[in-house]
Amino acid sequence: MKESKSLKTIVRGAYDIQKLRIQMGNRIVGNFKAKLGQEPGHTEKEIDAEGKQILANIRAAYKKITDGVTTFPRQTTFVGDEVISDYTELCLIAQYIDLEKYEDQHFRRLGAILNGYPIFTKFLKGIKGIGPAMAGVIISEIDIHKARYPSSLWRYAGLDVVGEWQIDHIEPISGNITKEMLEAIPERRPLEGDKCVVGEKITASVDYQTLRVEYQWNDRPESAVVIYKFTHTGGRSRRKEHLIDVKYIDKNGKPAERKTITFNPFLKTKLTGVLASSFLRTSKWEDVDKEQWEGEFGRDDMRREKPNGQRQVLLIQSPYAREYYNYRWRLQHHVKYGQEDVSDGHRHNMAVRFMIKRFLVDLYKAWRGLEDLPIAPEYHEAKLGHVHEATKEPCSLST
Repeated sequence: MKESKSLKTIVRGAYDIQKLRIQMGNRIVGNFKAKLGQEPGHTEKEIDAEGKQILANIRAAYKKITDGVTTFPRQTTFVGDEVISDYTELCLIAQYIDLEKYEDQHFRRLGAILNGYPIFTKFLKGIKGIGPAMAGVIISEIDIHKARYPSSLWRYAGLDVVGEWQIDHIEPISGNITKEMLEAIPERRPLEGDKCVVGEKITASVDYQTLRVEYQWNDRPESAVVIYKFTHTGGRSRRKEHLIDVKYIDKNGKPAERKTITFNPFLKTKLTGVLASSFLRTSKWEDVDKEQWEGEFGRDDMRREKPNGQRQVLLIQSPYAREYYNYRWRLQHHVKYGQEDVSDGHRHNMAVRFMIKRFLVDLYKAWRGLEDLPIAPEYHEAKLGHVHEATKEPCSLST
């Protein structure tokens, strides 16, 4: 556990340096855009294509100015060029170059450290699209000992769908139940399995869509069965209805309570924003002949014809990218999600979430196995009897 905390410090430190480097890069780009007579753009989290080209030109100019110089130029000896024309700009670029070096060193050291983790050497290292930086995030942010089920990882990464039980109807069992007694029954209960009824003198049975609560009022003979139906409230997020109350000790040493999120936002951002893109980038378009075009590749989303008539098909090299394209294809032909009012962006986000969830299932099985921990089946396998194709073996291809 101590090693995991140290690794987390290293990983977070590397990304802090990267964030600082990007911020400084954006400031430099903005400064030089203004110098060139261009209006500054909006605030950017990443450096855009135009900004990267400007930085490339600036870096070339910096190298030219400092080439062959053993010590950093002094203001009195500085000679600029048409790009870096004054000494202040030179110092600013030097800071950016130094941050690049520190960032590169940090991530290279991280790669060496990860070789001591079996989950990296025996699983993550062999997955196309995952490098030391992303592996470091996964290993340092996840405590596999706490993840009893695959869905535990989904929830921690903010990839599951949050739901609740909403009251459907009440079936009296005995006694005369008054209106005041009915008003005491909560209309909603959180979706926490049997925990949703903890704290009251009641018994409950839960199946996939229905929660049956046998309710008996304290010190009264009346009883009733309350039927709750499962209702989706959307993907786990920062929305008010998804926050929970936590107790803590404030700065004055007194007990207090506040609202907080129920997932790791840093991990979610890296998985859905960085890892997902890495998986998808492993696919590439290749030229094919007429026979290949009409044969193996028949799906419209996996083939295209260029203006010059050249036909190409999408060669998918990652099993998780294949999960993405297969799921997106299903959504495009779904009775609900295939409608015109559902945007391509919405279907893309759904497919990304599905792809990362399949990866987390394989990660769960591999990691728990390496740690000699019990491996639980997914809910739809254990409770509903369904079998997902990709769960037969890690990184398998679904059809």
